[in-house]
Amino acid sequence: MKKFAIITIILVVAAFGWYFYRQSTNNRADFLTIGNPQFSANQMNYSISVNEKANNPIDLTVTEIPLKSAVQTRKVYFYFDKDYPILGTSVSSTLGVYDHLLAEYQEKNIAGEIQQVDSKQLVDAMSDKSGILIMASGVLPDTVYSPNKNLITPWISAGGTLFWIGDGLGYYYGVSGAEIKYDNSPYAIGWSGQEKILGQNFLNGQVVSQISDSLGDTPSSLANALGIKSSYTQTGAFVSEVIKSGNIDLGYHYNFDTDARTSLAEIKIAAGQIFIFGSPLLNREIDVAWDISQIIGSGFIDADVQKINSRKLSVPGGDKEEISRQINIGNDSNLRLIVFSTNLAKRYFLTKDFKRE
Repeated sequence: MKKFAIITIILVVAAFGWYFYRQSTNNRADFLTIGNPQFSANQMNYSISVNEKANNPIDLTVTEIPLKSAVQTRKVYFYFDKDYPILGTSVSSTLGVYDHLLAEYQEKNIAGEIQQVDSKQLVDAMSDKSGILIMASGVLPDTVYSPNKNLITPWISAGGTLFWIGDGLGYYYGVSGAEIKYDNSPYAIGWSGQEKILGQNFLNGQVVSQISDSLGDTPSSLANALGIKSSYTQTGAFVSEVIKSGNIDLGYHYNFDTDARTSLAEIKIAAGQIFIFGSPLLNREIDVAWDISQIIGSGFIDADVQKINSRKLSVPGGDKEEISRQINIGNDSNLRLIVFSTNLAKRYFLTKDFKRE
Protein backbone atom coordinates (compact mmCIF):
# COMPACT_ATOMS: atom_id res chain seq x y z
CA MET A 1 0.00 0.00 0.00
CA LYS A 2 1.36 3.42 -0.98
CA LYS A 3 2.12 6.02 1.61
CA PHE A 4 0.29 9.32 1.38
CA ALA A 5 1.55 12.73 2.40
CA ILE A 6 -1.37 15.06 2.97
CA ILE A 7 -1.13 18.74 3.73
CA THR A 8 -4.30 20.46 4.82
CA ILE A 9 -4.15 24.22 4.48
CA ILE A 10 -6.73 26.50 6.00
CA LEU A 11 -7.13 29.90 4.44
CA VAL A 12 -8.95 32.45 6.55
CA VAL A 13 -10.51 35.05 4.28
CA ALA A 14 -12.39 37.53 6.42
CA ALA A 15 -16.00 38.17 5.39
CA PHE A 16 -15.63 36.60 1.94
CA GLY A 17 -16.44 33.28 0.33
CA TRP A 18 -14.56 31.70 -2.54
CA TYR A 19 -15.49 28.99 -4.93
CA PHE A 20 -13.34 26.66 -6.97
CA TYR A 21 -13.75 26.99 -10.70
CA ARG A 22 -10.76 25.46 -12.37
CA GLN A 23 -8.01 22.94 -11.80
CA SER A 24 -5.28 22.17 -14.31
CA THR A 25 -2.78 19.36 -13.92
CA ASN A 26 0.26 18.04 -15.70
CA ASN A 27 0.94 14.42 -16.57
CA ARG A 28 1.99 13.68 -12.99
CA ALA A 29 -1.49 14.54 -11.69
CA ASP A 30 -1.77 11.07 -10.17
CA PHE A 31 1.05 12.02 -7.80
CA LEU A 32 -0.25 15.46 -6.78
CA THR A 33 -3.80 16.71 -6.23
CA ILE A 34 -5.45 19.75 -4.68
CA GLY A 35 -8.64 18.70 -2.93
CA ASN A 36 -11.94 20.50 -3.39
CA PRO A 37 -12.51 23.17 -0.74
CA GLN A 38 -14.97 23.10 2.12
CA PHE A 39 -16.61 26.36 3.13
CA SER A 40 -17.80 28.02 6.30
CA ALA A 41 -18.67 31.64 7.01
CA ASN A 42 -15.17 33.06 6.81
CA GLN A 43 -12.69 30.33 6.00
CA MET A 44 -11.83 27.81 3.32
CA ASN A 45 -10.22 24.41 3.80
CA TYR A 46 -8.52 22.42 1.08
CA SER A 47 -5.88 19.73 0.91
CA ILE A 48 -2.74 19.17 -1.08
CA SER A 49 -2.04 15.44 -1.39
CA VAL A 50 1.16 13.81 -2.58
CA ASN A 51 0.55 10.18 -3.51
CA GLU A 52 4.11 8.96 -3.66
CA LYS A 53 6.32 6.36 -2.07
CA ALA A 54 8.13 8.88 0.07
CA ASN A 55 11.45 7.42 1.16
CA ASN A 56 12.69 11.00 1.25
CA PRO A 57 10.74 14.21 1.94
CA ILE A 58 9.10 15.77 -1.12
CA ASP A 59 9.98 19.45 -1.50
CA LEU A 60 7.18 21.67 -2.81
CA THR A 61 6.55 25.37 -3.19
CA VAL A 62 3.00 26.60 -2.57
CA THR A 63 2.32 30.09 -3.91
CA GLU A 64 -0.83 32.16 -3.49
CA ILE A 65 -1.35 34.66 -6.31
CA PRO A 66 -4.16 37.22 -5.93
CA LEU A 67 -5.32 38.25 -9.40
CA LYS A 68 -6.58 41.60 -10.64
CA SER A 69 -8.83 39.65 -13.00
CA ALA A 70 -9.25 36.06 -14.13
CA VAL A 71 -6.14 34.77 -15.88
CA GLN A 72 -6.25 35.65 -19.57
CA THR A 73 -5.21 33.08 -22.16
CA ARG A 74 -2.66 34.78 -24.41
CA LYS A 75 -1.15 33.57 -27.66
CA VAL A 76 2.63 33.26 -27.65
CA TYR A 77 4.74 34.30 -30.65
CA PHE A 78 8.30 32.97 -30.73
CA TYR A 79 10.60 34.95 -33.02
CA PHE A 80 13.26 33.26 -35.13
CA ASP A 81 14.45 34.08 -38.64
CA LYS A 82 17.25 32.06 -40.20
CA ASP A 83 18.20 34.98 -42.46
CA TYR A 84 18.71 37.39 -39.56
CA PRO A 85 21.70 37.56 -37.20
CA ILE A 86 21.78 36.20 -33.66
CA LEU A 87 24.08 37.33 -30.85
CA GLY A 88 25.25 35.71 -27.63
CA THR A 89 23.77 32.32 -28.46
CA SER A 90 23.47 29.70 -31.21
CA VAL A 91 20.70 28.65 -33.56
CA SER A 92 20.30 25.36 -31.70
CA SER A 93 19.97 27.08 -28.31
CA THR A 94 17.56 29.69 -29.66
CA LEU A 95 15.30 27.05 -31.15
CA GLY A 96 15.86 25.00 -28.00
CA VAL A 97 13.89 27.60 -26.04
CA TYR A 98 10.98 27.06 -28.44
CA ASP A 99 11.19 23.27 -28.20
CA HIS A 100 11.49 23.24 -24.42
CA LEU A 101 8.69 25.79 -24.03
CA LEU A 102 6.36 23.53 -26.03
CA ALA A 103 7.28 20.71 -23.67
CA GLU A 104 6.72 22.89 -20.58
CA TYR A 105 3.28 23.90 -21.85
CA GLN A 106 2.35 20.26 -22.28
CA GLU A 107 3.85 19.14 -18.95
CA LYS A 108 2.12 21.95 -17.03
CA ASN A 109 -1.07 21.95 -19.08
CA ILE A 110 -0.81 25.68 -19.76
CA ALA A 111 -3.59 27.03 -21.96
CA GLY A 112 -2.70 28.88 -25.16
CA GLU A 113 -1.02 28.50 -28.53
CA ILE A 114 2.68 28.95 -29.34
CA GLN A 115 3.49 30.05 -32.89
CA GLN A 116 6.93 30.55 -34.42
CA VAL A 117 7.23 33.72 -36.52
CA ASP A 118 9.92 35.19 -38.78
CA SER A 119 10.84 38.87 -39.17
CA LYS A 120 7.95 39.65 -41.53
CA GLN A 121 5.37 37.65 -39.63
CA LEU A 122 6.52 39.44 -36.47
CA VAL A 123 4.99 42.68 -37.76
CA ASP A 124 1.63 40.98 -38.23
CA ALA A 125 1.90 39.34 -34.81
CA MET A 126 2.05 42.78 -33.24
CA SER A 127 -1.54 43.36 -34.27
CA ASP A 128 -2.34 41.04 -31.33
CA LYS A 129 -2.29 43.61 -28.55
CA SER A 130 -2.62 41.01 -25.80
CA GLY A 131 -0.05 38.62 -27.26
CA ILE A 132 3.23 37.44 -25.77
CA LEU A 133 6.43 37.78 -27.80
CA ILE A 134 9.57 35.80 -26.96
CA MET A 135 12.86 37.02 -28.41
CA ALA A 136 15.82 34.79 -27.54
CA SER A 137 18.12 35.49 -30.50
CA GLY A 138 19.67 38.59 -28.89
CA VAL A 139 18.93 41.02 -31.74
CA LEU A 140 15.76 42.91 -32.68
CA PRO A 141 15.12 42.70 -36.46
CA ASP A 142 14.88 45.88 -38.52
CA THR A 143 11.29 45.05 -39.46
CA VAL A 144 10.28 46.28 -35.98
CA TYR A 145 13.31 48.21 -34.67
CA SER A 146 16.06 50.37 -36.18
CA PRO A 147 17.45 53.91 -35.71
CA ASN A 148 14.32 55.30 -37.36
CA LYS A 149 11.76 52.70 -36.34
CA ASN A 150 10.31 51.42 -33.08
CA LEU A 151 7.24 49.21 -33.23
CA ILE A 152 8.13 47.54 -29.94
CA THR A 153 7.15 50.28 -27.49
CA PRO A 154 3.71 51.10 -28.96
CA TRP A 155 2.85 47.39 -29.03
CA ILE A 156 3.84 46.87 -25.38
CA SER A 157 2.06 50.07 -24.36
CA ALA A 158 -1.14 48.74 -25.92
CA GLY A 159 -1.01 45.57 -23.79
CA GLY A 160 1.67 43.31 -25.29
CA THR A 161 4.16 41.28 -23.25
CA LEU A 162 7.78 40.86 -24.37
CA PHE A 163 10.29 38.36 -22.99
CA TRP A 164 13.77 39.59 -23.89
CA ILE A 165 16.75 37.22 -23.64
CA GLY A 166 19.86 38.83 -25.04
CA ASP A 167 22.51 41.48 -24.65
CA GLY A 168 21.51 45.05 -23.84
CA LEU A 169 17.92 45.61 -24.96
CA GLY A 170 17.85 47.72 -28.13
CA TYR A 171 21.66 47.98 -28.28
CA TYR A 172 21.75 46.31 -31.71
CA TYR A 173 19.33 45.86 -34.57
CA GLY A 174 19.50 43.13 -37.17
CA VAL A 175 19.44 43.32 -40.97
CA SER A 176 18.77 40.33 -43.19
CA GLY A 177 22.01 38.67 -44.29
CA ALA A 178 24.22 40.89 -42.12
CA GLU A 179 26.57 39.68 -39.40
CA ILE A 180 26.79 41.45 -36.06
CA LYS A 181 29.94 41.54 -33.96
CA TYR A 182 30.25 43.05 -30.52
CA ASP A 183 33.01 45.51 -31.44
CA ASN A 184 32.41 48.45 -33.79
CA SER A 185 29.23 47.08 -35.30
CA PRO A 186 27.52 49.38 -37.84
CA TYR A 187 24.24 48.00 -36.46
CA ALA A 188 24.81 49.23 -32.91
CA ILE A 189 22.51 51.94 -31.58
CA GLY A 190 24.15 51.72 -28.18
CA TRP A 191 22.71 52.11 -24.68
CA SER A 192 20.39 54.83 -25.90
CA GLY A 193 18.37 52.04 -27.50
CA GLN A 194 17.01 50.92 -24.13
CA GLU A 195 15.78 54.44 -23.39
CA LYS A 196 14.16 54.50 -26.81
CA ILE A 197 12.19 51.37 -25.86
CA LEU A 198 11.79 51.67 -22.08
CA GLY A 199 11.71 55.43 -21.69
CA GLN A 200 14.51 55.51 -19.11
CA ASN A 201 17.83 53.93 -18.16
CA PHE A 202 17.63 50.54 -16.49
CA LEU A 203 20.63 48.84 -18.08
CA ASN A 204 23.43 51.31 -18.86
CA GLY A 205 26.47 50.95 -16.62
CA GLN A 206 29.50 48.83 -15.91
CA VAL A 207 29.19 45.30 -17.32
CA VAL A 208 31.10 42.31 -15.94
CA SER A 209 33.32 41.16 -18.79
CA GLN A 210 32.99 37.44 -18.06
CA ILE A 211 29.45 36.12 -17.80
CA SER A 212 30.68 33.42 -15.39
CA ASP A 213 31.50 36.24 -12.94
CA SER A 214 27.91 37.53 -13.00
CA LEU A 215 26.16 34.63 -11.30
CA GLY A 216 23.63 35.97 -8.80
CA ASP A 217 23.67 34.36 -5.38
CA THR A 218 20.60 35.91 -3.73
CA PRO A 219 17.06 35.22 -5.00
CA SER A 220 14.33 37.81 -4.64
CA SER A 221 11.16 36.77 -2.83
CA LEU A 222 9.39 36.48 -6.20
CA ALA A 223 12.19 34.31 -7.62
CA ASN A 224 11.48 31.90 -4.77
CA ALA A 225 7.71 32.18 -5.20
CA LEU A 226 7.86 31.31 -8.92
CA GLY A 227 10.81 28.91 -8.86
CA ILE A 228 12.93 31.10 -11.17
CA LYS A 229 16.15 29.39 -12.25
CA SER A 230 17.95 31.98 -14.43
CA SER A 231 20.61 33.59 -12.27
CA TYR A 232 23.10 35.35 -14.57
CA THR A 233 23.07 39.14 -14.23
CA GLN A 234 25.68 40.40 -16.72
CA THR A 235 23.43 42.77 -18.69
CA GLY A 236 20.38 42.74 -16.43
CA ALA A 237 18.46 45.73 -15.12
CA PHE A 238 19.88 47.47 -12.05
CA VAL A 239 17.88 46.50 -8.97
CA SER A 240 17.95 50.07 -7.63
CA GLU A 241 16.43 51.47 -10.84
CA VAL A 242 13.83 48.71 -11.00
CA ILE A 243 12.66 49.31 -7.42
CA LYS A 244 12.84 53.11 -7.62
CA SER A 245 10.61 53.15 -10.69
CA GLY A 246 8.01 50.88 -9.09
CA ASN A 247 8.83 47.87 -11.24
CA ILE A 248 9.49 44.28 -10.21
CA ASP A 249 12.64 42.32 -9.40
CA LEU A 250 11.94 38.62 -9.79
CA GLY A 251 15.47 37.35 -10.32
CA TYR A 252 18.77 36.80 -8.55
CA HIS A 253 21.47 39.36 -7.69
CA TYR A 254 24.66 39.72 -5.68
CA ASN A 255 23.90 40.01 -1.98
CA PHE A 256 27.04 42.05 -1.34
CA ASP A 257 26.68 44.41 -4.31
CA THR A 258 25.00 47.70 -3.39
CA ASP A 259 24.33 48.47 -7.07
CA ALA A 260 23.48 44.99 -8.28
CA ARG A 261 21.89 43.90 -11.53
CA THR A 262 19.07 41.36 -11.46
CA SER A 263 18.81 38.21 -13.54
CA LEU A 264 15.14 38.92 -14.33
CA ALA A 265 13.05 42.09 -14.10
CA GLU A 266 9.55 43.07 -15.14
CA ILE A 267 9.27 46.62 -16.50
CA LYS A 268 5.78 47.99 -16.99
CA ILE A 269 5.10 50.19 -20.02
CA ALA A 270 1.53 51.55 -19.92
CA ALA A 271 -0.84 48.56 -20.38
CA GLY A 272 1.94 46.03 -21.13
CA GLN A 273 5.23 44.79 -19.77
CA ILE A 274 8.64 43.52 -20.72
CA PHE A 275 10.52 40.78 -18.88
CA ILE A 276 14.27 41.35 -19.21
CA PHE A 277 16.61 38.42 -18.57
CA GLY A 278 20.01 39.30 -17.18
CA SER A 279 22.26 37.87 -19.88
CA PRO A 280 22.39 36.52 -23.43
CA LEU A 281 20.88 33.06 -23.86
CA LEU A 282 24.14 31.17 -24.47
CA ASN A 283 23.15 27.52 -23.84
CA ARG A 284 20.62 28.03 -21.04
CA GLU A 285 17.52 27.18 -23.05
CA ILE A 286 16.16 24.71 -20.47
CA ASP A 287 16.21 27.22 -17.59
CA VAL A 288 14.84 30.06 -19.73
CA ALA A 289 11.95 27.96 -21.05
CA TRP A 290 11.18 26.85 -17.49
CA ASP A 291 11.13 30.45 -16.23
CA ILE A 292 8.90 31.71 -19.03
CA SER A 293 6.46 28.86 -18.47
CA GLN A 294 6.41 29.53 -14.72
CA ILE A 295 5.55 33.19 -15.29
CA ILE A 296 2.84 32.46 -17.84
CA GLY A 297 1.43 29.36 -16.15
CA SER A 298 1.26 30.99 -12.72
CA GLY A 299 -0.89 33.86 -13.99
CA PHE A 300 1.79 36.35 -12.91
CA ILE A 301 0.99 38.72 -15.79
CA ASP A 302 -2.51 39.21 -14.36
CA ALA A 303 -1.41 39.17 -10.72
CA ASP A 304 -1.63 41.71 -7.95
CA VAL A 305 2.11 41.23 -7.54
CA GLN A 306 2.62 42.95 -4.18
CA LYS A 307 0.25 40.48 -2.50
CA ILE A 308 1.87 37.27 -3.75
CA ASN A 309 2.87 34.97 -0.91
CA SER A 310 4.63 31.62 -0.92
CA ARG A 311 6.04 28.98 1.35
CA LYS A 312 8.32 25.97 1.01
CA LEU A 313 7.02 22.62 2.21
CA SER A 314 9.05 19.48 2.76
CA VAL A 315 6.51 16.69 3.03
CA PRO A 316 7.51 13.39 4.67
CA GLY A 317 5.48 10.37 3.66
CA GLY A 318 2.53 9.49 5.83
CA ASP A 319 2.50 12.79 7.72
CA LYS A 320 -0.33 15.29 7.88
CA GLU A 321 0.39 18.98 8.33
CA GLU A 322 -2.22 21.63 9.02
CA ILE A 323 -1.49 25.28 8.29
CA SER A 324 -3.73 28.24 9.05
CA ARG A 325 -3.46 30.96 6.43
CA GLN A 326 -4.81 34.49 6.40
CA ILE A 327 -4.19 36.22 3.08
CA ASN A 328 -4.39 39.84 2.02
CA ILE A 329 -6.47 39.99 -1.15
CA GLY A 330 -7.87 43.52 -0.85
CA ASN A 331 -10.37 44.19 -3.61
CA ASP A 332 -9.11 41.39 -5.85
CA SER A 333 -11.80 38.91 -6.81
CA ASN A 334 -9.67 36.00 -8.00
CA LEU A 335 -6.94 33.86 -6.49
CA ARG A 336 -4.67 31.30 -8.16
CA LEU A 337 -2.88 28.71 -6.09
CA ILE A 338 0.15 27.01 -7.64
CA VAL A 339 2.01 24.04 -6.23
CA PHE A 340 5.23 22.94 -7.88
CA SER A 341 8.61 21.34 -7.50
CA THR A 342 11.78 22.55 -9.23
CA ASN A 343 13.33 19.08 -9.13
CA LEU A 344 13.47 17.90 -12.74
CA ALA A 345 13.44 14.28 -11.59
CA LYS A 346 10.16 14.85 -9.70
CA ARG A 347 8.11 17.15 -11.89
CA TYR A 348 5.10 18.70 -10.22
CA PHE A 349 3.09 21.71 -11.35
CA LEU A 350 -0.53 22.18 -10.41
CA THR A 351 -2.80 25.22 -10.41
CA LYS A 352 -6.18 25.83 -8.89
CA ASP A 353 -8.22 29.01 -9.28
CA PHE A 354 -10.71 30.47 -6.84
CA LYS A 355 -13.18 33.31 -7.39
CA ARG A 356 -14.83 35.49 -4.79
CA GLU A 357 -18.59 35.04 -4.69
